[in-house]
Amino acid sequence: MRAPQAWLLRAVIALGPTAAVLAGLGVDAPPAWLIVVLLGLGLASARWPDSGMTAVSLLVAVWWWAARDGVALHAGSLGAAAALLATHVAATLAAQGPASVTVSGPLMRLWVRRGAACLLASVPVWLLARAAVDHEVADGVWFSGLVLCVVVGVIATVATHADSGGEVRS
Repeated sequence: MRAPQAWLLRAVIALGPTAAVLAGLGVDAPPAWLIVVLLGLGLASARWPDSGMTAVSLLVAVWWWAARDGVALHAGSLGAAAALLATHVAATLAAQGPASVTVSGPLMRLWVRRGAACLLASVPVWLLARAAVDHEVADGVWFSGLVLCVVVGVIATVATHADSGGEVRS
């Protein structure tokens, strides 16, 4: 029997990539076949959250956003970021064990904090990208931004781990 928590995590996994694509409805409607493909991938990901299906479903949603001219800077992209992050966090938590296992509170809080931090970081990145659209940007700026994101990610990971035995801080 599945715990109620498992049902919720798997619902987020199943619907997240589709929600990410639908976040852009104000600018460009996705074709019906893409929604069907994403729902199928989402259901497979929910069934097997520790498989590569989750990554494939997220990549298909990202591909749809990347393939649209000018849509990536639409405000809906923040909703897409939220849906993709929620899917990733839910899949990470669901993959911790069989569906009958309840994820511990400290582990749940850790991953929700990580997802929230990434989502908060996406807002200034989105604002900077919108500001940079109408201006010429030096070549090294994008690489510097990538390096900064990696450094912040490493710092956030180190800051959320306990000093002893890999225990999770709540």
